[in-house]
Order: sequence, then structure tokens, then C-alpha cells
Amino acid sequence: MKQYKPFLYDLIKYHYNSLPENAAGGWLHVCLDDGNLDPEMIFSCGEDCERNGDTFGVFLSEVLLTFTTEELEEMYDKDWWGMMS
Repeated sequence: MKQYKPFLYDLIKYHYNSLPENAAGGWLHVCLDDGNLDPEMIFSCGEDCERNGDTFGVFLSEVLLTFTTEELEEMYDKDWWGMMS
């Protein structure tokens, strides 16, 4: 799924905008807003998405899990999801 790297911003933006309850990151808030990007946290948030019917959140968590923590942190630090600008 590394082919999604150039599109992560668009995928995350879609997640935020697809449902009103995702405006603050939804069930992935701890990862997307707070930058807690270790695999265990992403997996846990993905399970929360699944339990709560957020199918796109499940997909997005699976995409995020294909990257290393270091890759995600680097992208996060460089405003990879576009919410800081």
C-alpha cells in the first residue's frame, strides 16, 4: 500500500470531511490530530473505527500501518495532512 503515500493528505482530508463526526479526526483523532503514530495506537484506533462503523477509518488505519513509525512521524512533522497550515 505504499502507493498511497503521495495520496495520504487526500485520504486524511477525505476522512475529516466525509462525516461530520470526523471533523476532529473521529476515531483516529489520537493518531491524526495528536501524532500518536506507533503501530499499536493506529491498530487500536482502527479497531475503534470498526466497532463504530467507520469503514473509511478502518481503511485509513490499514494504510497508515503499512508505513514505519519513523516515516509517519516525518510526514506528520512536515504537515503531511495539511491541517496545520
